[in-house]
Amino acid sequence: MNSIIKYIPKDIVFILKSFYLNFISIFDYIYDYKRFKKYSTSTVKYENYQKLISKIVMHYHVIEKGLTLKKPRLGFGKEKIEILISLIDKYIEKEYPLKDTNFLSAISVLNDYVTYHKEHLFDINDLENKLKKYLTYFNDLGGRLEISRSDIMVNIASNFDDFSKSRHSVRNFSSDKVEIESIYKAIEIAQKSPSVCNRQTSKVYIIQDNNKKEAIVNLQNGNRGFGEFADKYLVVTSDLNKFWQIGERNQSFIDGGIFSMSLLYGLHYMGLACCTLNWAVSKNKDKKLKKVLNIPDNENIILIIAVGHYPEKLVVCKSNRLVATKVSELI
Repeated sequence: MNSIIKYIPKDIVFILKSFYLNFISIFDYIYDYKRFKKYSTSTVKYENYQKLISKIVMHYHVIEKGLTLKKPRLGFGKEKIEILISLIDKYIEKEYPLKDTNFLSAISVLNDYVTYHKEHLFDINDLENKLKKYLTYFNDLGGRLEISRSDIMVNIASNFDDFSKSRHSVRNFSSDKVEIESIYKAIEIAQKSPSVCNRQTSKVYIIQDNNKKEAIVNLQNGNRGFGEFADKYLVVTSDLNKFWQIGERNQSFIDGGIFSMSLLYGLHYMGLACCTLNWAVSKNKDKKLKKVLNIPDNENIILIIAVGHYPEKLVVCKSNRLVATKVSELI
């Protein structure tokens, strides 16, 4: 074969190799698609513990987030709560572990929701009665956590364990403007993130124009009730031009994800309040945002970060985390 190839012009060889690689890449993407279809809840609902508990977490966190807004609307999330209760009932019916942290957190969030409304003299008797059947499982794992700006600042100057645990997704911002220099410093910190072959594929778009911020608020679906109060938005992307083979088809999201976490730590180190916003959208929304922000098509949008300054007092989600032994396996 090699003896034949050496007589073929290099340009033709390159074209043939490109055609071959593009053709076989179809099977790699089919492999990804089949696995997602088989194991995600996009086509099959709650057939096992992992699917059901992830759905419970998703629904209870929506309620938990709502409780941390500056002025939560009384009676919010009624439909989500009804769905959450039905999911919890299904979980109990299937006899899944009742000491599970996420299961208990869901109960705690519902209980905190009732407490909040009772504090504000809002009639919540109907839900309170429904929760009586869960009385055995009441706990304080999920819901609201009241903290102060000074508490956060003390931990920022502490050891890394305390520093990392003091970072929260914040949905309360003061009216103070975020200095560009602070964001640049956070980006410089994030630049130490590992990337495939040190290609440094990530880029940050700093959005401060009000019209462009409004476009982000309208197109991203997880900022309701607080998005308009963020002083700036950061859009993290990863450049597909810097990846070389089909085996790297998902690497831009890996590189961009690692960079984004480092950026969040950098922003936290600079004393800035942040909330990470996912960019799990349709291709139409992706194209719209790229057009508004003038992001070239060769860049994948990884996620968006709402940035502002901390108010003196704020409320955040407890967002209980699983212990290390639950998310690791010794082999």
